[in-house]
Amino acid sequence: MNFSPKKMVAGAVLVIVALGLFLVIKPDNSKDTDSGSQRPPAATTGAPGTTPTVPGKKKRPAPPRGPIAPVVEVKGGQPVGGVQKLDVNEGDDVRFTVKSDVDEEVHVHGFDVSKPVGPGKPARFDFEAGFTGIFEVELENSAVPIIELQVNP
Repeated sequence: MNFSPKKMVAGAVLVIVALGLFLVIKPDNSKDTDSGSQRPPAATTGAPGTTPTVPGKKKRPAPPRGPIAPVVEVKGGQPVGGVQKLDVNEGDDVRFTVKSDVDEEVHVHGFDVSKPVGPGKPARFDFEAGFTGIFEVELENSAVPIIELQVNP
């Protein structure tokens, strides 16, 4: 084969340029300390119900969790599973939700708290049990009891 010096120099230049481009473009898997090229650290998770943390950032406390509020489901104007019993202590928060497939009004006797309920419109209750006794929660218009609320001293 007959190679001219110009062809050999041109070939060498092409090889050097190709190597240079490869080194510049190739992905870098090494642990580079240049902060401009690092991704933020991945979040770590702990126990269920806790807030994920990112190294170097302060952990936010999880919001306080109270007792789980029961959900009463009303179908065809009647409470599914019958009248539910709800026991709380005086001064506690009374929390519950009513879901219904019919338009109604939910009324808590003794506390004179009422809210509308209907398909796609649950009624959520959250009030203080300010005094003791046994109180009926009912569908007001049809007079159907759905919860027996007992407030203990």
